[in-house]
Amino acid sequence: MNYQIIHQKLVGFENFQFTVDLTKLTRATKNRSFPSLSNCHQAPLKQTKVCDICGAEVSATECTHKQFKLGKETYPVSAEHLKLIKSNLNDDRIVVSEFRDMHEIPELWFTDVIFGAKQHKKYLKEYREYAEILSKSGKVAVGEFIYRERPYPVMIYPYQGKLVLRALHYYDEVEPIPTIDNTVPINETKINLMLKTVTLNLKDNPFDISRFVNQREAAEQNLIERVLRGEELPEIKREEMQVVDESDEIARLQELLKAQETPRATTKAK
Repeated sequence: MNYQIIHQKLVGFENFQFTVDLTKLTRATKNRSFPSLSNCHQAPLKQTKVCDICGAEVSATECTHKQFKLGKETYPVSAEHLKLIKSNLNDDRIVVSEFRDMHEIPELWFTDVIFGAKQHKKYLKEYREYAEILSKSGKVAVGEFIYRERPYPVMIYPYQGKLVLRALHYYDEVEPIPTIDNTVPINETKINLMLKTVTLNLKDNPFDISRFVNQREAAEQNLIERVLRGEELPEIKREEMQVVDESDEIARLQELLKAQETPRATTKAK
């Protein structure tokens, strides 16, 4: 997919434009589906669309019209016309309108639609220059683009010398975060002890996402195969949450930290 990066109302960038080839980097793990079977013959059930007026069964691929809602009224629109209208609104431009610090964009607005921008053969120099500008300024470029007929806000940022694009949600696509009760008293002693225990769990080695492997599908298949062989499913044990007295927990944390500090003190003495 070729997209032209242009800048809108950004001083000095009026003539800075170049083309990139976008490659989608992310793919979602699909859930396994299990079609329902009829109770009488255990045959797969098909989903059919039925006309509300005459009861005729209609395949979605046979529909020639779509419903368009204007205010409170609905109108039939030719599916072919609707397709042409959408194609007219498609755009192959990424319009950058702001430069921001990445921390200004809350992760709440991030989507999992991420692209790697490949260098276009005609704009190798411009690509490298743009990556260098963003890297040295510590900024991300923010704008809008359209992907598969859907518009997105988007940010462009450098990663290991390459340009990465991440689609963002529009404001009205994210529900408000639930409110919390800030009047509930908290135990500062417990918080301070827990902060110290956080440092005990920090890793020295670099973060490696590859160590997180999706093992659910294999486990699910194994259980299904056991059922097909006539085996009994293992009993699912649910662990109940244990309520610990707060004073006992504070004492436990103090002892834990004391035990961690003792070996250090012994090592320094040597």
